[in-house]
Amino acid sequence: MIPLRAEAYKFGWELRRYAFNYTAGLAAEAVFMGGLYFSFSLLGRPAGTAFVGLLLWFFARGAMSDASNIISEERHLGTFERVSAAGPSLAELLAARLAVNFAFESTRTLLLAAALAAVFAPPFAPLLAPAALPGVLAAGALTVACLYGWGFLAAALQIRWKKTGALVPLAEYAMLVFSGIIFDTSLLGGVEPLALLLPLTWSVRAAEAAYAGAAAGPALAGLAVHAALAWAAGLALFRASVRATKRSGEYGFY
Repeated sequence: MIPLRAEAYKFGWELRRYAFNYTAGLAAEAVFMGGLYFSFSLLGRPAGTAFVGLLLWFFARGAMSDASNIISEERHLGTFERVSAAGPSLAELLAARLAVNFAFESTRTLLLAAALAAVFAPPFAPLLAPAALPGVLAAGALTVACLYGWGFLAAALQIRWKKTGALVPLAEYAMLVFSGIIFDTSLLGGVEPLALLLPLTWSVRAAEAAYAGAAAGPALAGLAVHAALAWAAGLALFRASVRATKRSGEYGFY
């Protein structure tokens, strides 16, 4: 609990100090996401699916990049070796930071959802229906697990190869284009099977099932498989990367 309290205190102090920057950044994101939502509605995408998909993608951008950013920051500051040798393990420190990040990204996503809902009034009722709500909550929890699993995998790669965090935006924008947020994945033709490799594809399908009043079982199964594979690969690679770094002594970028 000590690493978690320390990280929460540090981030709370940073949030107070740079409150204007964070507020302005969220306002800019709201304008950007509002423009995307309006554009997607003109393309004929169902309002509910587009809205949920965009919110998931907005959350994904922070969830997937934060872990690798933490490793990159420690390397740039020259403190990665000290952090690696600290009392709490590197995994514990990373978990504490990610927990704080989850609270921050969740709050930002809820604020963005409230702002966009006030302007565009997308349909929410089908998601809150008694028959759909358990599936929606399960899909939300599994989506979070998937995205942080991908982020942890990126962090593991960043420890060993240093520059792989730059690949995270590629994955993020692939999810925006190919996950069914902008258009139905059936329009991808022969590329559609590749969309199944992206976790947000299954999240969007869960949302579509909720709006259609259909069973979300297949989508939930896809998310569960994604989450299990991402965390299994991430944890294995994380341990291997830490061992390799300790053997080589290459804690910095140079």
